[in-house]
Amino acid sequence: MVTLSAMPDSFRLVNRQTKGFRFMNKTLVFLLYSLIFLDSAFAADSTSCPAEYVDLGLPSGTLWATCNLGADKPEDAGDFYAWGETQTKEQYTLKYYRWYSKETRKYTAYCTDSIYGIVDSATVLRCEDDAASVILGDEWRIPTREEMEELLDECEWRWVSDYYTGVTGKLGTSKRNGNTIFLPASGRLYGNKKGYGDGGLYQTSSLDKDVSLYVWYFSFNSTREGLVNVLPRYFGTSIRPVKVSKRP
Repeated sequence: MVTLSAMPDSFRLVNRQTKGFRFMNKTLVFLLYSLIFLDSAFAADSTSCPAEYVDLGLPSGTLWATCNLGADKPEDAGDFYAWGETQTKEQYTLKYYRWYSKETRKYTAYCTDSIYGIVDSATVLRCEDDAASVILGDEWRIPTREEMEELLDECEWRWVSDYYTGVTGKLGTSKRNGNTIFLPASGRLYGNKKGYGDGGLYQTSSLDKDVSLYVWYFSFNSTREGLVNVLPRYFGTSIRPVKVSKRP
């Protein structure tokens, strides 16, 4: 609570001729100071926890966001991002991919073999190329392959065709504490066409170390779920952030 005694000297009033005038001005300054204080407090609070999370009791302690990046509710698809890009766009093709050179026809970052591009041996997204970190703040990031694999192994998964508003997707129930996480079947974007409802494709921050064309995804449909590394980096796919305890 803000008190008059807590106001800095620069806000105090002096040499007023009447008590009424003094009281009125002091009240106005107090209100002004309160608004400034509350505004800064609200701003700080709004960035301290940008998304809700669920504790699934995982051995690593990883906490998973309850919604996709860009979504307001667990059943919403949210936004789609190419791997290593931090903004949405109109076209998701190799030609318009951030880390691809049309001149050399090779990748310009995140590459382990000169056959595919400029070798920098980076196999996990840097913070500045992680859409979850850039958009939500440093407390959040895209999960690694290992974290996604843990989520897959530590939950019982079932296909749901009517989650709240009839949304299809996979519902995971923790084997540790019974808490749940829902991943909508939001499909993927190639070019400007969206495949929706036929499955889900969720990014990890991990590049395939052997073939730099590909990254690891969590893929699922109504009959199966698992990690795959045979899909290109430039597809527009969903992101389910994790709360940061440490950087990979």
